[in-house]
Formats: sequence, C-alpha cells, structure tokens
Amino acid sequence: MPGDGSSGVIRVRRRLKAGKCLETGLTVREIYSEEKLKTLIKVQSKKMEEAAQGDILARIADFPKKTVQDMMTPMEDAFVLSGSETLDLKLLVTILEKGYTRIPVFEEKNKSNISTVLNVKVCLKIDGFL
Repeated sequence: MPGDGSSGVIRVRRRLKAGKCLETGLTVREIYSEEKLKTLIKVQSKKMEEAAQGDILARIADFPKKTVQDMMTPMEDAFVLSGSETLDLKLLVTILEKGYTRIPVFEEKNKSNISTVLNVKVCLKIDGFL
C-alpha cells in the first residue's frame, strides 16, 4: 500500500491478486478494467528505480496474449547437448557463456529426440561452483 515502503512490483502484485479474489468470491475494494490495469502498470513501471524491473513489469500486461509457440526457440537455433557429452570444464564454460539455466538434452544423435533437461544451477552446485 502507498507509504508502507513496498516496491512498485509488490503494489502491482497486490492489485493483481485482488483481481483473483473475484474468481474465489472474496470481496475486493476496487475492480480494474484491463485498460486501467495496463495504465497502472505503465505508470508504475516508469516510477521504478531499475529500468529492467520497469520493463519486465510493463511487459506483464501483454503476457497473457502470448502463446507457447510465440515463446519457443526454433530447434535449429536452440542450444542443446548430447546425453553422451562429457561435462568437463570446457563444456561448463560454454554453458555459462550461453547463459541458459535449463538446456535440452537429446539422445542417439537425433536433436529432435529430447530426453531430458539439464538444470545448470543443480549441475554447478554439484561441481562446487555455487
């Protein structure tokens, strides 16, 4: 709430959660139209200290209109690993340079045969990097 020291993201999340109360039958003080909510998000994102946080907040308004296909990376552009590769220092450096936290792993020389996903954070914890 204003003046309580919470960040803009927290205030917007509270308002979004208040909208969820409508679905559960709980009472809320205000109901926002989609346009009003988008306006609130844009105004709040401009007030945020960190530009990146403001940008993320502004993109939230359009997120429900995205499909999974809109968010996918084409297989020919995807960074994937073979299950037979050795996870040595050179490969770890390559993975870190790519910046992904989850990497599809394929089997039997067929990149479309994804068998699992390598969680890089778990991998780095096991190897003592984190």
